[in-house]
Amino acid sequence: MNHNMRFRQSDGFARQVKAWTATKRVRAGVTLLEVLFSMGIVTVGLLGVMIIVPLAGSRSAQGMIADGADRVGRNAIRAFDVYQMRRPDSWAQYDTSNNNYQAFWGNEAFCLDPLYMAANTGTAGIFRFPYLGTATSQNTPTDIPWMKRISLRRRPGATLTNPPPTPPTPILVPAMTVEQAGQIFLGEDDLVFNLPADRTLAPEQKYDSSTSKRQWEGKFSWLATMVPKQDSDNDLYLLSIVVFHRRESYAKAERTVDVTSFDSNGFNGGDVTLSALLSSTTPATADDLKMKQGEWLLLAGMNASGVEHFRWYRIQSADSGPVLNGAGTGYERVLTLFGQDWPVALSVHKAVWIPGVVAVYEKTIRLETSSLWTGL
Repeated sequence: MNHNMRFRQSDGFARQVKAWTATKRVRAGVTLLEVLFSMGIVTVGLLGVMIIVPLAGSRSAQGMIADGADRVGRNAIRAFDVYQMRRPDSWAQYDTSNNNYQAFWGNEAFCLDPLYMAANTGTAGIFRFPYLGTATSQNTPTDIPWMKRISLRRRPGATLTNPPPTPPTPILVPAMTVEQAGQIFLGEDDLVFNLPADRTLAPEQKYDSSTSKRQWEGKFSWLATMVPKQDSDNDLYLLSIVVFHRRESYAKAERTVDVTSFDSNGFNGGDVTLSALLSSTTPATADDLKMKQGEWLLLAGMNASGVEHFRWYRIQSADSGPVLNGAGTGYERVLTLFGQDWPVALSVHKAVWIPGVVAVYEKTIRLETSSLWTGL
């Protein structure tokens, strides 16, 4: 009997082992829950790749713009001296009374922008920087800080008296055309290539009709602002080379808004609140405050005596605005600027935003008011 009992026990144990082995063999596959988890992990990974690819493309484009702006800005500083732009006898001021250009003596802040002047010939008010409307008077408005916008002569060499006569005697001079200004104030490094249909072949450079000059897109351009250094000689200026990427050349592209508060007391620019008010005379919109991080602003101020102050600042950060102010009379935007300390004691504060400014290079220079070779 004991032998039969042992046989039955071992037989039952064998059946249990066989059942366990069969169950083990069945569970060797993948369950539906495991498949779902795997699909979720793969989906998250693919979404991460989809996000990284366009972000990498955007960063690459930003790097190319920064590299191009650096080349254009450094070349512009050299071109400023090569083309004798320090000399007052190279400058040409637009005269609204006869729609001609005349000599300009300086002794004040001004903007050297021949490409804009030539592209907007015949548009009233283009002699002001920033553009403030179509008023033709050379001395208005008086309650907003602005500087004269001038061009370059086609050739320097007119004799100017120093100091200039009072009132200045008009000396008509020829100003640059669009083609002439483009040769100096447009970057030539963004070359144009033809892409063959066969992608295994190298791109081919594109030439003009003479097959001797390479073509470029001209996406980069520049202008210069010159502001007299305070408490110094009258021929010492702060030169600012302002580099653009795809600048909008039409007259009204320059936007001027109010600076309502300096939350950091103007130290290094700091936090500022900009305001674009709605009115019949200045129909500001939210578009006037849609500047982006990394762009540049020109702060313009004026004290009670009418003395003006101008400085360029980089936008370090910007809020999600613009938003309507509490009274519903305009739009507001808070920015963080970086640059030199700003004198908050001025009575008037304006901010000038020009879309497309990607870099500003500054240098203190002295005007060339005389020459050892020409006697001028």
